[in-house]
Amino acid sequence: MASPSLLTVHLRGSASPPDAASSVAIEVEGGDGVDLAQVGLALGLDPATVGLNGYFLSCGSGYVSLAVTWGELLAFFATGGQPTGADPAEPVAVDGGPVPSPPGAPPFPGRLHVCIVTFSVPLDVSSNLLTVVL
Repeated sequence: MASPSLLTVHLRGSASPPDAASSVAIEVEGGDGVDLAQVGLALGLDPATVGLNGYFLSCGSGYVSLAVTWGELLAFFATGGQPTGADPAEPVAVDGGPVPSPPGAPPFPGRLHVCIVTFSVPLDVSSNLLTVVL
């Protein structure tokens, strides 16, 4: 049996159309702090840049807001007539930037770039210079 405070929240990227086809669902505990990392992961967004229905939340370590719970946030949205994400047809709009590529990642993820260079190096032991002939 599911916890009574377990909620399903439907989200969509703010650039996506507000319909059920473009939404994703996450499950949250109503009494827990808002986890912006969970929201960002669901939509491929950097948690440091995530905003919900146009609001940005302060957060502690791990991108979890300790100032507001999911239940409080969704009640605030409902009071203001904004989507609460309770229905796939009315998902919470999520703003944010894409997750940054890790350092050293190739410029085009999913593609492997291979470059093979063949060269000869004349050996000249009388000099400290290395001559490369391509």
